Amino acid sequence: MQDKTNTSRRASAALTDIKSIKTDIKQPLSARMTSFLEQIGNPYKFRAGDVVVRIEYGGVKSFNSAMANLLSAV
Repeated sequence: MQDKTNTSRRASAALTDIKSIKTDIKQPLSARMTSFLEQIGNPYKFRAGDVVVRIEYGGVKSFNSAMANLLSAV
């Protein structure tokens, strides 16, 4: 059980912490989206501090639409 916990912690630590993402609000939305994706690595699985975040979309909105809404609020 200890090995599984250590492996899980290492895997979580390897994820990008969203708190470390920097965006330049003076840049156009497309540039902010590109920068975010380059920095986050996997936009569907990342960390927020010690919490692992997994994102799934149910087909209501596209990822691009949701990301545009998120980054235009910044």
